Amino acid sequence: MTTILDKYLDGYTLVKAKGVWKGKSEDSLIIEIDFPTKTVIDCDIVHRIANLIREVNKQECVLVQKIECESSLI
Repeated sequence: MTTILDKYLDGYTLVKAKGVWKGKSEDSLIIEIDFPTKTVIDCDIVHRIANLIREVNKQECVLVQKIECESSLI
């Protein structure tokens, strides 16, 4: 997973989780990507990453969410 992410991103956070898909419990991985406020987010790159993850894990689909929030490095 990190090989794919490192190829396209400068930084990210991984969170292990449990999810349910179509009634079946499964291990899940939340990938948080924080883009600076004035950076245009390239959705093509995010979708490319999601498709690669889907293919590598032989998944039917992966969920991509865009959540706007304020972040700061202190």
